[in-house]
Amino acid sequence: MATLASFLSEADKKRYVDSHLTPGQMLKLEIDFRQGPREKYALLLARDSKKALLFLVSSYIHPIIANNKNMASCQVELKPSEYGFLQRVSFLNCSQAWLLPWRKLRKQVLDETWRLIDRIIEDTRGEVLDAVGRSRTLSGYHARLILKSLRAECTRAYAP
Repeated sequence: MATLASFLSEADKKRYVDSHLTPGQMLKLEIDFRQGPREKYALLLARDSKKALLFLVSSYIHPIIANNKNMASCQVELKPSEYGFLQRVSFLNCSQAWLLPWRKLRKQVLDETWRLIDRIIEDTRGEVLDAVGRSRTLSGYHARLILKSLRAECTRAYAP
């Protein structure tokens, strides 16, 4: 199935992708885990010099997280009724930011623009901001960067 981006020139495709790679964008990315690479939904939070900061989406809360009061309080529920790409209730893990090289993230999306999934809704944005604000597992630097970036971008995106 052809996507809109498949009809764009390379320069226009780059502009299109760059205009969407902003805080608050949900993506489907190939993430390298110890067990090997896996496709995961992720929320783009901020850009830290040459790296992107992401929160990953999981279809369940791991027992280690569930048994840690601080980490458990930083899970944001995502409902399929609000996010059509989800097949079941899932959770955005706001207790751990993942760093991905910006060039790698951008290349994945340029090569396959379907990886641009959706924008988070305003209610989710508020829950993410709250979770980041109370997190004890994020570094202070990353928490401040995420709060600043997500607030600034979402203020523009949700302005009346």
